[in-house]
Amino acid sequence: FWAAGKCTKGVNCTFFHDPEVEPENQETLQHERKAAMASMNLSLAHCSAMLGRWATCKRSLQYAQDFYGAEGGEPRDGESASHSLFQQLGFEEGCREVQRISEFASSQSPKDAAPAAP
Repeated sequence: FWAAGKCTKGVNCTFFHDPEVEPENQETLQHERKAAMASMNLSLAHCSAMLGRWATCKRSLQYAQDFYGAEGGEPRDGESASHSLFQQLGFEEGCREVQRISEFASSQSPKDAAPAAP
């Protein structure tokens, strides 16, 4: 679609459109993009929890949890041992941070309050 100029998804498109990047690198770049989004959502969940914005915290945690739950932390093909170890440690820390923020949010958020508007 993109080569023909018919891709209408814009920034929401999950396909990497850079023709200069070799196809085998596209999967790695896509994974790194997802990891960056998970990390940003984790940071947003942390900030939202500290500010008492529970709806935003919960939504951001869900996005991060979707990544950390789906990826499994397995080494990827073609990665060096040190890069793989770095990725694995980051993945494990992200999983622990999701758990910590979830526990904090559940202990601090009002149980009967209506969700805040986005």
